[in-house]
Amino acid sequence: MITQELIDYVKIQLSAGVAREKISSDLLGQGWTIEQTNEVFHSVEQSTGDANVLNEVSSANKQTKNLWETNLPKNNTGSLRFAIGFFLIVDTTILVLTQFSLFMFWAEMLAVIAIMWAFVHYENKVLSPRYMSSTSKLDKWISALIALRNIVFFLNLIPGIQILGFMLLVWGGIPYLLIYFLIIHARNKSAVAI
Repeated sequence: MITQELIDYVKIQLSAGVAREKISSDLLGQGWTIEQTNEVFHSVEQSTGDANVLNEVSSANKQTKNLWETNLPKNNTGSLRFAIGFFLIVDTTILVLTQFSLFMFWAEMLAVIAIMWAFVHYENKVLSPRYMSSTSKLDKWISALIALRNIVFFLNLIPGIQILGFMLLVWGGIPYLLIYFLIIHARNKSAVAI
């Protein structure tokens, strides 16, 4: 629970020109949670009559857009739509033209689409809402991991190259999942409220 003393502290810091990110980082270092930090900034916005403090808070909010709010959900959704379109148009056409003799390859591609959809759904519906009110230095690494994963998934949809993509999934899948899990876990601990 936030106290009036904490609200006053944040007001003084903002009035002194201290950046919101620095205040948030300090509060998190003192044991306050991201939710409490966001709540105190919201309380400051609601309770203050000082235009300078309000301007500082609103300009900090406008300047700090994080990857989870904009880029990652759009890139994930765009990659998934492109992959599904490619699968439906190219791969299904090849399947029909070969009179279903390549059904096993087509089924493997369908499984890849399902796995890709699961990742995109998890990142867009679970992680994005959780992380959009905070930022971390690990966000760019997570973004790079997601881009790499989407490329490997797409390689699995290109006839002839899909064997390379499948080998990358098999050999790189476990290390990728381990790195992905560890970075997401570390991101939970290193977040700074915005």
